[in-house]
Amino acid sequence: MGFFLSLQSCTIFAPSNPLIGPTSFEKWRNSQYWDEGAYFNYDALGTEVFTFQKFFKEDKFKLVIFGSIYCDECLKNIPILVKVTEAVRFPQDKILFYGLDEYSTEPTKFYKKFDVGITPAVFLEFDDGQTYRVERGLDWLKSINQVLLSRFAQIQKEEHRKENEQRD
Repeated sequence: MGFFLSLQSCTIFAPSNPLIGPTSFEKWRNSQYWDEGAYFNYDALGTEVFTFQKFFKEDKFKLVIFGSIYCDECLKNIPILVKVTEAVRFPQDKILFYGLDEYSTEPTKFYKKFDVGITPAVFLEFDDGQTYRVERGLDWLKSINQVLLSRFAQIQKEEHRKENEQRD
């Protein structure tokens, strides 16, 4: 003789996420998820700041960031990304920050335009339509600069190729 267990309803507790969809660093900073220690312990000074500012002046782009309160790496890294953008004086209107839910989605579906994968996910979206993913390294600013330097080298190579074609 066996028994039958029927569950009529089951409620799973999940914290509400006020940071889903288009959000801002300011909203993240004012939330309970802000890690003040991560922000203050990151030092974004020196040549990396200069390099970033130089390329930003020469090549216009937006910084696109996806993060989630369900991601431990986001909780540590979003404050660092805030510090990076402040150190380089990156215009806030050029930052597109989207909060993802526990399924890595958000209501506007903007995330579908990118291969988000793991979070935090950072992309540089250039005015010419090119988009580059920034691979998380030991230092976000160095990683962003690597993308900028790589793009600059590609542009220089293309310009050099065009000059050679015109001479021929």
